[in-house]
Amino acid sequence: MIDSRSLRRLVLRAAAGTVILLALGGPTPGYIGSCDASGPRVADPAQFCVDRRQAECARDYYGMRISADMYNACAMTIESSCAGFNWTAGCSPSPETAGACVSALREMSRVGTATAMIPECYMESLCGAAPLVSPDPDGI
Repeated sequence: MIDSRSLRRLVLRAAAGTVILLALGGPTPGYIGSCDASGPRVADPAQFCVDRRQAECARDYYGMRISADMYNACAMTIESSCAGFNWTAGCSPSPETAGACVSALREMSRVGTATAMIPECYMESLCGAAPLVSPDPDGI
């Protein structure tokens, strides 16, 4: 027959074993996703290009670096300049990373800061040092 003291030890050991097994079954440190075939989410390159160019034209206008006519000309070239834009190999920013760049460009408090000086839009911030390329002249 099991006495109460032995039963208590057995219950404590079972509880400790359960906690250890639960800890071993959890995700490892640094785990960021599953191994499914879909892979990580990547920002749409064409939409990023359009959003960024729109923000750049607007910030130049509101920063009084270009006139209204120059703004209109800038806005008119966005679609054609972004046709075929794509991320380079090794560059796959998340929608949140790309959105942070566009949001920073749209901040009125930063309109006086040169676009090249916005840290959220640095190549290292977007791509981890992979350079962005211009669209293919054939639009492919």
